[in-house]
Amino acid sequence: MKPPLTRDVERLGPERWPEYAPSERGGSLSGARDDAVHRRVSSLLDVSARFGTGIPVRDLASLLPPEGPPDAASLERWLAVRPSLARLDGERAFAPHSDAPELQDRLARGRAYRSIAERVLANELAGIGPWIRCAAITGSAAYAAPEAGDDLDFFLVTRTGTMWLCLLRATLAVRLRYRPTDSDERPRPCFNFVLDETTAPLEFRSRRGFLFAREALTAQVLRGDDYYRSLLAAAPWLGEEIPRLYPDRSMGEPPATPAPVPWPARLLNSILFPPLAVYLHLVGMYRNARERRAGYPERGFRTVVNFRRLATPTDRFDELSRAADRASVRGPSPAPQPVRVESVRDR
Repeated sequence: MKPPLTRDVERLGPERWPEYAPSERGGSLSGARDDAVHRRVSSLLDVSARFGTGIPVRDLASLLPPEGPPDAASLERWLAVRPSLARLDGERAFAPHSDAPELQDRLARGRAYRSIAERVLANELAGIGPWIRCAAITGSAAYAAPEAGDDLDFFLVTRTGTMWLCLLRATLAVRLRYRPTDSDERPRPCFNFVLDETTAPLEFRSRRGFLFAREALTAQVLRGDDYYRSLLAAAPWLGEEIPRLYPDRSMGEPPATPAPVPWPARLLNSILFPPLAVYLHLVGMYRNARERRAGYPERGFRTVVNFRRLATPTDRFDELSRAADRASVRGPSPAPQPVRVESVRDR
């Protein structure tokens, strides 16, 4: 079946495609370069099909290696003669046989999630605002197309010595004041990736695969954009993976270093770590068991905790990461090495 084409593509034949005329007539760019572009497009569309969203052509162009079509218009023409690779529908590209029947509802939900996240930061989390170096939304909310019932995933970097204080106060504020429900109007905030600022640069410098790179460069930063840019600037491997996005996202003046947190707060933070770490593991075990009983084992996740880091990687993210690694410039990534962090005893 002929893929739907935009008016510009219908009007222009291959003889009038200046950017890629020789390669389009021949069906490829040139050897390894064409393979790299084809592999990245295929991988990205495969991942988007699992999300059920497709990718805006403009965003897809920004994720390509340098040898790929340079802009959305060129990419649209490149894809139009490759129906086995992609299906064009309006301004989005889809895997050939994927479908997104609820896309408009999900895009509207994505806009609502962004507004809700901003309100949560300004209201329920206002008390920990001075201790937050940066806050962003990640996951399906960052892609602006969450499904009904998806959590509102937050990434936080806290000032040194306040991470567990921040988590405790944020959790209590969400439960007692925000009071999440199962509706889209009040999605459940999930602090699924929280770092102390001592650990954050080490976390970003460690090569962690193409999907991590994409999420890092497309995260919707709500607070502390200058600090977040400094994290990206400290991780040049992100630019190797996605060179078109990296320069603009990593440029900027480094933020000033805040004064140290008072020692009583740091002491209380250290005291809170053991009981909260145990509590998070128990909650994770309970939620995983509940999802299995409900028939959703794919929603399982792991709770990975140390004094300066909390992460809850999901089974779904691991699966998508393996699929996305086909798009990596280095192929499948090795398992990330543990980040060396200072322990409570070191302090």
